[in-house]
Amino acid sequence: METEQKKTLIIHLIIIPLSFTLSGITFLTCFHRQFIWAFFPIGFYFVINTFLCVYGKRFKEFFTSQILSSLFMICLLFILYQYYFFLQLHLYIISLVIYHYGEYFGVLLYHFDNLSFSSYLIDQSDQWLIATGGSFIELIVENLIFHNIKNNKILIAIGILLMIVGHIFRMGGIYTGKKNFTHLVAEQKKKEHELVTKGIYSLSRHPSYFGFYLW
Repeated sequence: METEQKKTLIIHLIIIPLSFTLSGITFLTCFHRQFIWAFFPIGFYFVINTFLCVYGKRFKEFFTSQILSSLFMICLLFILYQYYFFLQLHLYIISLVIYHYGEYFGVLLYHFDNLSFSSYLIDQSDQWLIATGGSFIELIVENLIFHNIKNNKILIAIGILLMIVGHIFRMGGIYTGKKNFTHLVAEQKKKEHELVTKGIYSLSRHPSYFGFYLW
């Protein structure tokens, strides 16, 4: 692993748990209406992470990492505090965070020369942004109109299971394929390309597509 690649990975490994912790503290202080104390983790959060971002010279990527990890923790705490009215919304955001992190770290580990903000696939296409935005609207409207059906525990359990299996196949495809997996479909075979048949590829020919479809 190259020096720059290792440094980028280490900074992310600092940012993620730090953002988890500070966003969690902020949520809990606000939840218990101790608002004055929320300023301390918020201030510490921005000072430390901004320093890391500037030092790492990948500000946009590190800042995105902060936002994603904070969203994950806040949604998780909402679930733990039993805000079931928008349970699916919180689960969906958590699933999106896992997806975008998985895509980014796949490029970081195996295609570092191509690493950029776009590696998160957040802005992968206008169609993706429209579909994602539409899915949020659909989810909220359905919760408001079909509240009882949307909060059926059996359906929620099935949805969570599909989400987990989907991510296993998607991430399995990326991290088993390693350098053979890219976000851009290759039109010609390169010398370094090799057919992967082990691991998750022994179960599915296209595990990343299958997993993406499921979750």
